[in-house]
Amino acid sequence: MKKMLSALLVFALVACMSAMCMVPASAASKRTARYIVLAIDISGSTSDKISNGMTTLEAEKVYAKKFVRKNLGLADDVNKEDRIAIISFESRAHKIVDFTNDIDELDKGIDELKWTGGTNFYDMLVLANEVFDEAAKTKSFGRSLFIASDGIPQSGQSLTNYEYTSADHSYCYRYANAALKYDRENIWTVPTSVYTLGAYNTTGRELEFAKRFMKDLCFAPGYAQIITSDELPVIEAINTKLTTPDVPDPQPVDTDTKDDTPKSPKTGVEHNYAVMFALVLVSGAGVVLLSKKSKENA
Repeated sequence: MKKMLSALLVFALVACMSAMCMVPASAASKRTARYIVLAIDISGSTSDKISNGMTTLEAEKVYAKKFVRKNLGLADDVNKEDRIAIISFESRAHKIVDFTNDIDELDKGIDELKWTGGTNFYDMLVLANEVFDEAAKTKSFGRSLFIASDGIPQSGQSLTNYEYTSADHSYCYRYANAALKYDRENIWTVPTSVYTLGAYNTTGRELEFAKRFMKDLCFAPGYAQIITSDELPVIEAINTKLTTPDVPDPQPVDTDTKDDTPKSPKTGVEHNYAVMFALVLVSGAGVVLLSKKSKENA
């Protein structure tokens, strides 16, 4: 009996140690890779100067490079699986650099941008969605869209009845309506976090309209205005709660990172702790029985 209890105790302790090893030590530090589409407005209006003497496009390029380094090169929590893609938009949208973590390649794409054409936010959003979907065929990641623009949509799909009216802008309101509706119904609901960075070169009511539109595009809102701040967000991969698309002013959502820890087929990683607890009880019982048996034999 004593030999059997000793063997049981040794088995329980070994099994307990094995169960502890099954719990990944880095579970808390893991997060989903973040894939960011950086959309840069290169329309003709970006040749106009902003308050610091730079043109809108020049300022966008400076901030785009800072953004790339902030999210790929200098961030404390950079994940080697993080990627950034660059698209530009004017009367049409173009993919400039596909998803990569090569900062030199991204810089080259940014440097080559030249202003031209109108400002088609709608096509930009459609292309961003397509770029994300193409990558999602082979990868799993959190989606974020970062838009740098002067904020005045001037071409593309149009929609008369939605958030904006001619009282907001004589004609651009229709392009803003179509873009915002697409954003809410196709970008937010994936879900994708949307951030905007305004490089404004206008004044008065048009400026107010541009700011309102850029803020309305945000989901898990992150809004900044070039020149007022050098702070650029490090985009987090998020699991957002779906928000009703027709809400005009979405509230911030939870940004809990995804836990990629392998789960037990039945009860998840917690199953390992249950095993440990049960084995500890068995070990304790073995110790008590051995102690009792020793006293009886004394």
